[in-house]
Amino acid sequence: MRKQMMALMVVSLFAFALAGCKKEKAADTKEVPKTTEPKKGTEKPAAAAGEKGNTKVLAAFKNVLDNCEVGEWGYIRRKTCKDRDAEKNLRKQEKMVGLKESLMTYCYKLADKNHLARALASYRISTMNYARRMSEAADAEVFKCLLPHFTEARKRQHVRRLAKAITFMGTALKKDDEVIKAIDGHREGTAKQAGYEALWANGRLRVFPKLEEAIKGSDSKLAASAIKSFGFGERPNDAEKAKVCGLLIPYMLNDNLNLAASAAYRVASVCKDKKSEVIKAGLAMIKKNKFNMTYISALRTTAGWFTNKADKGQRKEIIGVLKKVLKNSTVSPLTRSTALGAIYHVDKKEGKKVAKQYKGDKERFVAKEAERILKK
Repeated sequence: MRKQMMALMVVSLFAFALAGCKKEKAADTKEVPKTTEPKKGTEKPAAAAGEKGNTKVLAAFKNVLDNCEVGEWGYIRRKTCKDRDAEKNLRKQEKMVGLKESLMTYCYKLADKNHLARALASYRISTMNYARRMSEAADAEVFKCLLPHFTEARKRQHVRRLAKAITFMGTALKKDDEVIKAIDGHREGTAKQAGYEALWANGRLRVFPKLEEAIKGSDSKLAASAIKSFGFGERPNDAEKAKVCGLLIPYMLNDNLNLAASAAYRVASVCKDKKSEVIKAGLAMIKKNKFNMTYISALRTTAGWFTNKADKGQRKEIIGVLKKVLKNSTVSPLTRSTALGAIYHVDKKEGKKVAKQYKGDKERFVAKEAERILKK
């Protein structure tokens, strides 16, 4: 009997211990809720966390801000980055999601409370500021997002970046009137200059009257920007070339040297059959003691680089003008040294011959250029 009672007690104690273990196990299960991995491609967008834009670009963007020093203009000081691949990864994410989505993400970041985040977004937009790329990514929603940020921008660097972005994209969308109204109405002068620089690339003959008006106007800085505009975008067709060359050729002799040189360089670049006009204008300007490095670039371009080279007679004329520049003490030493380098570009044999004459020039820029040519 006694043995039976002892056995019963052992069984009871075992059952009690077992019940306790089950309760403890149940309690543990209750404390750790069951989780499930989200299916691929079903991640919640950044907007769910209060941020608009592509999640991957935003994450890479945040990583740059957290691990690198970013300047007031949005430039990344790469040497300061704790994560050396931070900027590289950001570029990688931009490429993966595409230009349109990246632009939209940065447009949202332009409204960020952190001024460095706004600066970085502006800088990233500037890396995409190419006529063809903006044309390929042209989207009415992106344009609509960028426009008010441009209107409200005040800092010169941001104004220029956004002016080009809305102009390249707006003209690609054929919203010319809206773009022109925005850049003309901006209170910062640099907005108009940057916008007019970008106007031709995707606007072409539709915006030509506006550029012509600016070139003929009294604002020389705006006129220079309008002239520069013809250097962006695809090569002009015959109809476009006729309009541009007809407008710019008379300006190659303008009393404003910057305008004259800018016009000469564009004629040399765009109007390949007007070489003699550029050479004559260059000779006339040196006689007026008005010459700068941009004008030398025009003559060098007229001589030709790899294709459409000037003939032997034209090259001789170009070298003649450049020699006159080299002899002229009224132009800057840097312009004279550039002229010597241009002579060597047009004719290497003649360039070495002229360099020997100027290796002892009292102006160090000229003497150094002569030495450089003679070492080749």
